[in-house]
Formats: sequence, structure tokens, C-alpha cells
Amino acid sequence: MIDVSVQNTVKVPENSVNQLAQEVESLKQRILEIEKLIPKENINEKFFIVSFALLSLILIIFILYLNYRLNIKIKKIAESQEKDKINIPNPSRNDNLIEEFIKGVLNLASKIPQTPVNEPIVNQLVKTVTSMGAILIWAENPESKRDFQYKINICQKKVQETEYWLKIIILVAPELKNEIAKMLAECQAIKNFLNSISNQ
Repeated sequence: MIDVSVQNTVKVPENSVNQLAQEVESLKQRILEIEKLIPKENINEKFFIVSFALLSLILIIFILYLNYRLNIKIKKIAESQEKDKINIPNPSRNDNLIEEFIKGVLNLASKIPQTPVNEPIVNQLVKTVTSMGAILIWAENPESKRDFQYKINICQKKVQETEYWLKIIILVAPELKNEIAKMLAECQAIKNFLNSISNQ
């Protein structure tokens, strides 16, 4: 029996093996470098996009919140003004008292003798009493309760000023003392009326 063993051996040059190993190592390193680079670029890009989206969302929420607060404030102001208008008393309900008072003062002023001393006093009295009537007309259509209160306060001061000029006229025209006393009593009635609507 013949034992035949065939052994085929392929010889590869050592240089080629080393070169191939180097190429494989080089390729591995390049793949690792590419793998390292690609995720970094993607992470940076994703981070930028997510950051921008979050900032935009925060800005939108902030603007919506400001808008909401502004709308609430405007609504409260509007409601407050409506409420004020409802509670504003009407000064014209006693127009006859004030109108008759103004007429009475003007009639009285026409009876005062015109002298250099009397003339400026009469002018002041007439200006004060007529402006009181004008302010009351303005108070009939106020912008708010605060505006109404402001106009009524001015009117109250005008009544006090009218009282003052009437008392001065007693000094320069004592013959009209009785008529002026009547006017002063009417002044007090008007002050009471203005106080009553001012406190409502």
C-alpha cells in the first residue's frame, strides 16, 4: 500500500503580507476617524436645531403670556370704567336749583352800583357763578367716576368762591344785604346737593 500525501503550499512574499497588514490598519484608522467626525457634526447640528426650537418656543410662550396679561388689564380697565359710569349720579336732576341760583346772582349783580371799586368785584362774581354752571354741564357726561369727582370738586370750589364774592358785595353795597343773604342760603343748599352726589 502506497501512502501518497500531496501537500500544496502557496508561498506569499513577506513584503506583501506586511504591506497588506499596514493597509488594513490604515483603513481601520480612517474608518475610526470618519466615525468620530460624523457623530460630532451631527451632534452639533442637532444641538443647534434643538436649541433654536426651544428658544423660539420660549419666546412664543412669553409673547402669548404678555398678550394674555395685557388683555386682562384692558378688560379690567373697561369693566372699571363701565362700573364707574353706572354709579355716577346725574347732577342735572337739580338743574332748577342751580339755574335759579345763577339767574338770581346775575340779577343781583345788575343792581350793584358801577364804581371803580365795585366793577372788578362784580366781574369776579359773574365769572365764578357762570363757570360753576358750565362745569356742572361737563359733569353730566364724565369719562369716568374719577373725572366726575374731579369736576364736582371744582364746582364745590366755585360755590365757595361765589360765597366769598357775595360777602364782599355786602361790604360795598350794604343796601343789598337781604338779597345777598338769600343768595348765601341758596349757596348752602347747592353745597349740600354737591356733597350728596359727591359721596355717592
